[in-house]
Formats: sequence, C-alpha cells, structure tokens
Amino acid sequence: MRCARGGLLVLLFSAGLAAAEVYRWTDAEGRVHFGDRPPASGAEVVPLRSAPSAAGAPDEAERRARQQRLLQAYGEERLKKKEAARRQAADAAARRRRCLDVRDRLRRYQRGVPLYRLDDAGRRVYLEEAQRAALIGRLQRAERELCQ
Repeated sequence: MRCARGGLLVLLFSAGLAAAEVYRWTDAEGRVHFGDRPPASGAEVVPLRSAPSAAGAPDEAERRARQQRLLQAYGEERLKKKEAARRQAADAAARRRRCLDVRDRLRRYQRGVPLYRLDDAGRRVYLEEAQRAALIGRLQRAERELCQ
C-alpha cells in the first residue's frame, strides 16, 4: 500500500494490520511517501500509537466540567488584571494631583510672601528665613519625587 502526495495521510488499520509497520520516505522530487513495505533504501519506520481506550477517555460531562473550570479561571484572571490596571490608573491620577499641589505650593512659597502657621491660640506665627528655606527644600524634594 503506497500513497504518493505528501501531507496528512490517514491510515485505517483493521485489527489484523495493527501490528504491521509503516514506513516513510522522501523521493527524488521531495514528495513524502508512506507504505507498508520500504523501498530499496532510505525509509524510516513510523511509530504508531494506538487509540486510547474508551475507559481512559474522558466522558462528555467531565470534558465540559474541565472546560468550564478553565473558562472560570480565565475569567478570574482577566478580572484581576482589570482591577490591577484600574488601581494603577487611580494611583497615577492621585500622584499627578499631589504633584500639581506640591508645585502650586512651591510657587506660592517661592514668591517671597510671608509664611506663617497658626499657634494653639489661633495667632499667626511667622516663619523665620531658615524655616522658610527648609520648607521650600522639602517641597522641592517632593516635587522631584512626585513629578518625574
């Protein structure tokens, strides 16, 4: 039994032929052939696998249950990724807002207007120049960190 034309070849064996060997070879024109008898030279034996027994094959209900579990796992993974992306976008938006706030405060403080804080009695306590410089330095560091 020989078939010219390479590609996928389906061999149907009866119970008596199941033990026979199948050979594969390529001719001078590059076509792949299969047969039960080898040509003069250059053929290799193709190992045959027997079909799985009906007892080992999963039944339809088991296959559907496994498929359902896979679909559920994929759905959960997709939701986790979506939630992580949403959290990342929210964190980035919050960081941008903090950056804009720090830049705004830094510009106001650098204008040279007097800076003060309120004491326990509600009176203004003006910052000395060293305190002002330290506050501006902290805001500049925060700007570099937040506004990269």
